[in-house]
Amino acid sequence: MDIRYYVINLAEKEERWNRMVRLSKENGVTLTRVEAFSPSTIPIKSAFSEIFNCYLSPQQLGCYFSHRGIWKKIAKGSSPFAVVLEDDAVFSEDLVSFVDEVKKASINFDIIRLEDTYKGTSFITDSKLVQVGGIDLGRLYSSSAGAGGMIVSKEGAKKLLEIARPVLPVDELLFNKYSPIWNQLINYQVKQILVWQLYSLGFGSIKGFESSISSPEKNRKKKKSLKTSIKKLIIKIRYLARLNLMKTQEVELDNSRKQKLEENEKDRFSIVS
Repeated sequence: MDIRYYVINLAEKEERWNRMVRLSKENGVTLTRVEAFSPSTIPIKSAFSEIFNCYLSPQQLGCYFSHRGIWKKIAKGSSPFAVVLEDDAVFSEDLVSFVDEVKKASINFDIIRLEDTYKGTSFITDSKLVQVGGIDLGRLYSSSAGAGGMIVSKEGAKKLLEIARPVLPVDELLFNKYSPIWNQLINYQVKQILVWQLYSLGFGSIKGFESSISSPEKNRKKKKSLKTSIKKLIIKIRYLARLNLMKTQEVELDNSRKQKLEENEKDRFSIVS
């Protein structure tokens, strides 16, 4: 069974792609490059999120449509899932063996988050973790940020193509409890982190490797309306009620692979410079 490792990469960011290729060779995997949408190629030029009360930047729109393009590839493909990485991802060698084990596992999922939640040191899940190849997975019932590394199933991709509305920053659409589709997704989080983004390892300020997703400008935000505040309050009440009906646990994230990857990345950048 051939499992694709898709990497989203802007045409002008060749140095990022070259770094990903070196990383993939070190870990024995083949990457499939998917050209990212840029501000000049995005299908729409403006979108406003009522829930998050901001306009999306061109970079955020490009990120959304880039991920959506990969969902189409996964939905049309013959494999049951694919790995989706952004071009600032740093992944552990254990990712490859984990993906091989996911092939054999009988787990129903839309998305498996491979990276840190970037929302503290733990995540909320139900009472039972699932172990796949030595990696613990839990249903994700708390918000997370980032979309740098995940596994998306074929069925999950089909679902996303049907329900992924409105246009939002990808991580907020998929992993934020205020997202209109969040409750419809079967999302899992790995306890033992396998993917990090460069900025989280301290390499986000290196020329050519700065984060390409800029936050919307503050002056583009609108005043919060009473309607929006009530809508968010209703969502939060429903979220808390759902958790109250479940037996949940807070699981500490395992970042033990991070230091080794930081050291490897230092060596990789020293070779480039």
